[in-house]
Amino acid sequence: MSTVAGGQVPAATPEREYVVPISALKETSLALLQRVRVPPDHADQIVEVLIDTELRGYSDHGILSLGRLIDRCRTGAVNPTPQPRIVREAPAAMLLDADQGCGIIASRQAMDWCIRAARSQGMASAGVTNSSHFIGCAFYVEMAARAGMIGFACGSAGQAMPPPGGLTPILGTNPLGYAYPARRHDPVVLDMATTASAGAKISLAAQEGHTIEPGLLTDAEGNPTIDPRVLGEGGLMLPMGGYKGFGLAMVVDSLGGVLTGAGFALTGAITHGKAGHFFWALNVEAYMPLHAFQSRIDEQIDQIKRARRAPGVSEILIPGERGQRRRRQLHGSGKVPLPSVSWSELGRLCSDLDVPAPPREE
Repeated sequence: MSTVAGGQVPAATPEREYVVPISALKETSLALLQRVRVPPDHADQIVEVLIDTELRGYSDHGILSLGRLIDRCRTGAVNPTPQPRIVREAPAAMLLDADQGCGIIASRQAMDWCIRAARSQGMASAGVTNSSHFIGCAFYVEMAARAGMIGFACGSAGQAMPPPGGLTPILGTNPLGYAYPARRHDPVVLDMATTASAGAKISLAAQEGHTIEPGLLTDAEGNPTIDPRVLGEGGLMLPMGGYKGFGLAMVVDSLGGVLTGAGFALTGAITHGKAGHFFWALNVEAYMPLHAFQSRIDEQIDQIKRARRAPGVSEILIPGERGQRRRRQLHGSGKVPLPSVSWSELGRLCSDLDVPAPPREE
């Protein structure tokens, strides 16, 4: 063990994985959600996003998020049977009230609306208020890219990050994402926190007994630490790139929180209807034929991937490429490896809610 701010850090141990059929994981997840009164059509939408996130390799936001959502539904922090409704609408802008439900449901509805409206208006945006955690941006912005559009999404997310030089957490990890379509290549998909790391990733490291990289976290007094457990003890997450990351987080808070009427800054949260999100879709055809744009993006990607590589680098990757490649490979095999903490969480849920656990391979 090493000693840093926050005390001794548990030594990292090799992570055990359990291989689960994707179809069985989906069936179990649907059954668990329906046990807490989530309607079947909503459960389908939620599970699709969670499994897609898991397949991309983001276990910190995948099946682990299922447990958080179910617990919040059981305590009333999230409404399991929401009825989202449009409260303001113009030809190219809309505000959706999520009815304190799972953020996935309202977010999918909002991006669907943006895509439809952008077909006639050239571009469209939608805000979501009275919502909860929407998991991440990748799924929603890829919806736009698959429709031949450029997509943007962002969301406010509670308090985790102080301003540079401060010790009061005011903004959340406040993720943002972009995606745009190519032809020969997969869509370019950027999904990032405005903190130096996603909060769920640090929490996962704490559960697994791993240390984290320097520069991600300090204790409550601003002392650097590599102990992820400090986050749960008043630790402070650092912005990506100092003032630049904090500035981007303010933009996200303004779009997802202030503009939508949701919680923002010190009043923001990812539960109890205080979360807000913002979505935007741009119809490429308003500027040039889609095939021409896709060809130009292909050439952009090719130029980047042909760049001279540093020693030891076998391939230059484009944003989202690793995750989409992994998703394709796992879909081909029909199975997904779950980290031990995800498997344990799934087991807890199955035991609590009397649902058979899916079969597994070790």
